[in-house]
Amino acid sequence: MKSTILGTVILLSVSTAFAAERRVPSQYPTIQAAIDDCSNGDVVVILSGTYRGSGNREINFGGKAITVRSRDPDNIRIVERTVVDCEIAGRGFKFCTGEDGNSVIAGLTIVNGHSLAGGAIYCCNKSSPTISSCVMIGNTAVVGGGVACNDGSCPEIRNCTISSNSASMFGGAIYCNAGRPIISNCIFGNNIAPAGGAISCAASNFVVRNCTFSDNRSARGGGIYCYKSSDVTLENSILWGDESKKTPKILVGKSDGVSSLSVLYCDVQGGESAAVVEEGCILRWGKGNLDSEPMFVGGVLGDYYLDQNSPCVDAGSELAADLHFEEFSTRPDGLSESGIIDMGYHYPAEAEAVAAAIDIKPDVFYLDSTAQWITCSIELPEDHNVGDIDSNSIVLEYIIEADRAWTNEVRGVVAAEFTWSKMQGIIEFERGEMVLAVSGKLMDGGVFEGADVIRVMD
Repeated sequence: MKSTILGTVILLSVSTAFAAERRVPSQYPTIQAAIDDCSNGDVVVILSGTYRGSGNREINFGGKAITVRSRDPDNIRIVERTVVDCEIAGRGFKFCTGEDGNSVIAGLTIVNGHSLAGGAIYCCNKSSPTISSCVMIGNTAVVGGGVACNDGSCPEIRNCTISSNSASMFGGAIYCNAGRPIISNCIFGNNIAPAGGAISCAASNFVVRNCTFSDNRSARGGGIYCYKSSDVTLENSILWGDESKKTPKILVGKSDGVSSLSVLYCDVQGGESAAVVEEGCILRWGKGNLDSEPMFVGGVLGDYYLDQNSPCVDAGSELAADLHFEEFSTRPDGLSESGIIDMGYHYPAEAEAVAAAIDIKPDVFYLDSTAQWITCSIELPEDHNVGDIDSNSIVLEYIIEADRAWTNEVRGVVAAEFTWSKMQGIIEFERGEMVLAVSGKLMDGGVFEGADVIRVMD
């Protein structure tokens, strides 16, 4: 027995030691090429850019326990710039080889996917990957405009935005058939389908927590449609502004079996009457539910923050810390969640940035340049002083740290320098005009941000 345990420890140690990071496109031309060269535990890092064509759609993990991610999945700006464009020629990712939660996609934007099931992502054959901090926009399918999960698949879908997708039959955003997804902290906006504008489920059991449903449309169940013996729990969520000709927000249907839905600590427009429950089906209208205007406001990262007078603030089921939401926020000023959790989607906690004027030199980047340095000057608005900038925090494109920085009080700017070699990985496959962002922290705990336009040439 001792030798068996020791052998297992050695194998795990070796596996961890040889885990590799594989970069697209600087090392591999396509996402699939990088995955094909991976072993369990490896990480594929996708640099900012738009990825199209064969090898960048219908991407298949092949059962591997690997992570495919953007440079920083927690930074929404980087996520928005790391795009898998399926060009209406297939879906983004397919998981049908028994993948579990150790198969991860994180921080990617998937657009223009098209398929019979799952325009952006499809899970089947009990495959249950982790889908984290992704954006799915403009994808289409017969079922599951954004995501479809069938045959006992249990993907975990968290911190995602699934908006403006459509299905010609079921589930504008998500469709489940005999699936058990874990859905938490997601936005469902402007999705459309004949049944289940946002979510449609058949013979499925799952929980939806801390999600915001808004402006989804369907003939049957503007937000959610459950049927065929499904059992769904909706908790700490907001359903507001969804439309349906027959069933405003929720339809619990009897088709092919009795279904049930539990609603707790949710703000549902129209209250209990917004849920249509067909004969024999069950609606459990639990405690803590509201029918009050949620008072959405725009904030630093999106349109679904909550005004601090919103009835949804501090109206959830338990402490935010117990649900691990300390680094998320519903406040337009981006301050972290605390106390009783708020209803609805939570953005990553991020304070509103001070707008800085940025000047990057050189203005034109030649790919074969022998230059060593890129220089950036940073100027704050009149109501701030350049001495307010923490010179150790300055980053280019949200991830490349400045090699050195100094304050020029005479000119009223902070100057920062970045090595050319660090920049090459970002611009290697770019041509023409490109926007480069520069950001950092202020001494008072705030942040600044600005951008300049450069030109990339051969």
